[in-house]
Amino acid sequence: MKSYDLLAKYYDKLTIDQSGIQAWCDFTKKYACGDSLLEAACGSGAITLALIRSGFKVSGFDLSPAMLAVASEKLAGLDVELSLGDMRDFKYARKFDTIVCYNDSINYLENEADLKQLFTCVCAQLTEHGRFLFDIHTTERLEEFKDEFIEEGYIDDTPYQWSIISDENHIYHAITFYLDKIPYTEQHLQTVFSKESVKSLLDQAGFDYQVFTDFTQPEDTKGEKWFFIAQRR
Repeated sequence: MKSYDLLAKYYDKLTIDQSGIQAWCDFTKKYACGDSLLEAACGSGAITLALIRSGFKVSGFDLSPAMLAVASEKLAGLDVELSLGDMRDFKYARKFDTIVCYNDSINYLENEADLKQLFTCVCAQLTEHGRFLFDIHTTERLEEFKDEFIEEGYIDDTPYQWSIISDENHIYHAITFYLDKIPYTEQHLQTVFSKESVKSLLDQAGFDYQVFTDFTQPEDTKGEKWFFIAQRR
């Protein structure tokens, strides 16, 4: 099954909580410059909706038609432009004050070459001194999932099982939904990048940056995510 074709329906209830959405919004409001904002990998539109309600004029794109369908329904009637797009190769006729990419979406890139392409695209789409705000997994996540983690439960009336395990610099997700007792599984692969390699690629792409852990903590603090504020030179 193609990634997100089934997961899209359950994505918000499985992965999103309101406190997390509020934290992303607070982070954006604190570090964004200007009010025109592009959300890369906007997914189901949960963060998009919160950003619009926070006063940003938002456009968004995602690689998954299924996720965009969910987002379009959620954002119906609002002033937002959604499109199908790949974060490694996107282009808009206009530039944005701020570009964001949250919820470890960047970790779905396969390698540093993909990451470099993303940073190049972002730089080209930002206004002068515009900012790119994003989060990625810390390397502690690899240790966290060295032994397989399994979560089981129900979303509405649908049973599911979510297994996560790491190997080298990858995190493997297998999410199984049981529909009429028949299992349907989606596989997702994430790449965990070192902080040093991300910094180096940002520098090469023309960004200055600062880094926090888990939104507000110093960058050397142990935690789940690094948050980057990258400003175009």
